[in-house]
Amino acid sequence: MKRAVYFALGLLVLSCADENTVTELTGKKLQYPLFQTSSYSISGNVVVAEKKNGRAQVTIKLSGLSGTNLQLPVHLHRGGLDVSEAPLVAVLTPVVDSNGVSVTEISALADGTPFSYKAFEKFGGSIKVHLADTGDGKKVILAAGNIGSLFSPGMTELQTPVAVCKSDPN
Repeated sequence: MKRAVYFALGLLVLSCADENTVTELTGKKLQYPLFQTSSYSISGNVVVAEKKNGRAQVTIKLSGLSGTNLQLPVHLHRGGLDVSEAPLVAVLTPVVDSNGVSVTEISALADGTPFSYKAFEKFGGSIKVHLADTGDGKKVILAAGNIGSLFSPGMTELQTPVAVCKSDPN
């Protein structure tokens, strides 16, 4: 009998947790492709979802990864993929190579400027996923895409060269 009660309580807790996770989003979202930008066959997408608190939840999903425990750095830049030394405005949660996912909630840029879902819609920038934070891997951009006002709907392949980015927000 105790097992049945504990099992029922466990299900109740899990169902409440799932409900809270789902209901914190408004249902509004933006989607952008991330294109292969190196000799590694890695690509994916970015989904920016609006949270009820107005913040943006950025989810990156990549395919073609090797399944190791590497942490792949992700940067949000002001300016398009072709802009050399495009200013880094936010460091996002690294993509975990073993599952290809990164989830970041953004409420402000690196300089402290408030940044909401609505600001994301109008933002002219790009997202770049790097092989490493340091050394030669820092210059290897595995996947990238323009976002916000710089996104071109219907684009199915990368049509611009990708510049090495400025990876220091200062």
